[in-house]
Amino acid sequence: MDPFHEEYSATRPLKNIIKVTSNRVNDDGSKTPLNLSSEWDTSFTPFNEKVHLWKQTFFQKVGMPGERFTARLNFSLTELSSARYFKNPTYVDLLPLGVSFDSQTYVTRVVNHIEGWSFEFIKNYNDTGRDAVKIKMPSGYAYQFENMAFDIKDLVINDDIIPSKAENDELNNNNEVYFYAENWTNGVPPELTAQYDPKIFVNDDLDINMNSVTNEKILKATSKILGNNVESIQSDKHIRSLEPNIEGGAAVYGRAFTNKTITTDFADVTNTSGLFQYRISVRNYYNTPMNKIVMYDVFPFVGDGRNSAFSNTYKVRLN
Repeated sequence: MDPFHEEYSATRPLKNIIKVTSNRVNDDGSKTPLNLSSEWDTSFTPFNEKVHLWKQTFFQKVGMPGERFTARLNFSLTELSSARYFKNPTYVDLLPLGVSFDSQTYVTRVVNHIEGWSFEFIKNYNDTGRDAVKIKMPSGYAYQFENMAFDIKDLVINDDIIPSKAENDELNNNNEVYFYAENWTNGVPPELTAQYDPKIFVNDDLDINMNSVTNEKILKATSKILGNNVESIQSDKHIRSLEPNIEGGAAVYGRAFTNKTITTDFADVTNTSGLFQYRISVRNYYNTPMNKIVMYDVFPFVGDGRNSAFSNTYKVRLN
């Protein structure tokens, strides 16, 4: 807060002075000059805006494929300036691979009367390999919104759900929601620094707001999805592009792995052109350990009988 462009001081008040220069008209028509003044002191308390984004999961019982549940998301307005303006504030709820939407999934407001909002279900959001629910609200000032809470109802667990006991930092059932506004052209405004939780400020590595900038800050909150599956041993293989966002740029390691087809745009231009990574995993969903694992990964090559159109150049060791 910076009233009258004055810096805040806990000991020095703001002095407000009013002066009036006028003439008093006398009965005989003559005029008497009047010079009046008054002053008073005003103090103020600086207002540090705080932002809070949170995500919750409701109505989960066992986490088995076919189970439906509700995800609630909200961006708190209680400690923002009422004059804070949002241009099309937007949620992007990025679903884990083990969660899907279908014809029964829908979105509702939670105790607010926001009009003119919309939502859409998006497959493979921005080539992340994950599906998303995008909710866009109309532009307005903070005081015009009662709240920004929404429920995504009847999301459904699918067969790719990971049993909770088998989750790790790379393979998990994290349900992540992101929030941004279109007038946040350089990420979250820097004046919103008195945050509740610094962990919700993250780099936009996945370019969630689709402005081709990945080193700016965006708001992110996570909720856990309970996962269970039948006892089994499963293996899968995922891929992600490491190619730069711009021709000749640095490799990008923030993209999510996907089991879908990827394309590379800048092959043979620089040493970061055409780069991609495989991730191979074997998951043991039994309660007994495996003591020997043998894996064979056959790379594509021209003439392999599978109509492959390129051959790999192996550049790094296995991790």
